[in-house]
Amino acid sequence: MVGLRAQTAFRTGVDDYGRPLTVAEREKLLGPILPTEPLSQPGPSSQSQKSKGSRKRVRHVVRNSFYALVFHVIQIIFSIYIRFRRAYRNVLMTVLGVLYHHHRTPELIQRDVKDLSKVPKHLSIILDLGEQGRDGAELERLVNDACECAAWSACAGVTVLSIYERTGKSVTAMRR
Repeated sequence: MVGLRAQTAFRTGVDDYGRPLTVAEREKLLGPILPTEPLSQPGPSSQSQKSKGSRKRVRHVVRNSFYALVFHVIQIIFSIYIRFRRAYRNVLMTVLGVLYHHHRTPELIQRDVKDLSKVPKHLSIILDLGEQGRDGAELERLVNDACECAAWSACAGVTVLSIYERTGKSVTAMRR
């Protein structure tokens, strides 16, 4: 590290006593900062270093392109796998839903409930009527949902079922 006096002397070109510095004295001030050997020597060796540098750049580009290609191939394969798995599971769940839907059959509902440690004595549910159209399809859907819940709770052994609807147009309480 060059001291403050040496820096000032080099910048101003005069030493502490005010006399001008010679070229040799300036080089002596720069001595601790300069490297010991030159970085590159002119001649045929600098040409080979340039070609080595360009080879390194080409290798770098090829390596990065290869990594990008591998990444995209893995993503494509994984994406195809995920889509097939999702389609398979959708088909499987649809088939199982059709096969094992209780259809208000007490045996299937009781088989679903037998693994539960506790069955509630009083079950309360809230149904949503939604926007009521001209044909009353929403009210019919609400009644169907209430019937499904009543059938399930009767087969499961729930003694009291309370059904609530926000608008109050169809409130049902059923006791068994």
